[in-house]
Parts: sequence; C-alpha cells; structure tokens
Amino acid sequence: MPSSTVYDVLGRPCRVRDTLADYLLVIELLQDGQVSDADRFTLLVNMAFADPQGALDAFGEGIPEALDSALWQAFGIDLEGDRIVDGKRAIDWEADRPRIVATSRAAYGLSWQELSALPYREASDLMGLAPHETPMGQAIYYRVADEPDFGKGEDARRRREAWRKQREHYRLKG
Repeated sequence: MPSSTVYDVLGRPCRVRDTLADYLLVIELLQDGQVSDADRFTLLVNMAFADPQGALDAFGEGIPEALDSALWQAFGIDLEGDRIVDGKRAIDWEADRPRIVATSRAAYGLSWQELSALPYREASDLMGLAPHETPMGQAIYYRVADEPDFGKGEDARRRREAWRKQREHYRLKG
C-alpha cells in the first residue's frame, strides 16, 4: 500500500496519501488543462485517499469537502480558494530539483527517491531548514530574506548590487 498518514477529515480519521511524490502528481493534475473537472475530481479522490472507495462510502455527498480538507491538511492546497501554507513561496519543486537533490544528499544523506517518499510537509521542512551553505539554503535565503542594510559608501554599494544580483539569480520565475 502506498505511504499515507491518518488525518482528521471532517471529524473522521482518514488515511491520506501525503508524500512529496503525491504532491507533485496532484499539482501536475491540477495544472493539466486537458482534463475535465469531473475527471480531475475522480482522479484526485483516487490519488488523495489511501482507500478511495472507503472515503466515498464514508463521506457520501460530502466527498468534495472531504477532498478539500484532505488536500489542505496534507499539502496546503485549497481547491475552492487560494489559501497557501506559507506567506512567500520559496521552493519550486520542479525548477529547483537539481538544488533540492544536491541539498538533500549533502545535508541529509537522502536521494530524490527517499525525499519524495517522505510526507510533503516533512520534505518541505527539510528544504526550508536546509543549511545556508547548501544550494537550497542559498536559494531560500535570497528569495525570502529582507535586503540587509549595507550602509553607505562605495563598498556598501558593491555589496548591495552583488546581493541584488544573487536575489535575481535565485528568483522564482512565473
């Protein structure tokens, strides 16, 4: 059985597939403009719940709310709104993949497959707490940190320009 975690979904304990790999598949499905809303819903139910039929039986007509609750708790995804877990998005799991792989191996000794098998929130925490010296540590720093006060003078101007160049280099696109 695929990895899952028990969440309280609408007052019921429910096993939800919540790995980083699951998150990436859900995001891919949500961004796929070729899939109808009805098919997307059916696929999401089958992807999110460890026992899709059990979830359908348990929640009945409330399955849309149950799915929304499960995806929100597992991944910070809200199907009906624009809620996000963090104020600033600091990681793009696809674009940052080389940085993530290097950081995961260097800081935690985990391969991409091992990291992908972790619950999404745990994998996110590991990357968010990556040491400053790692590729993701650097990227996250320049994406979310306030610009330091470099003072005045020519040396301060050069350091400010270098910092801004790094911020632009690590900026998430799109």
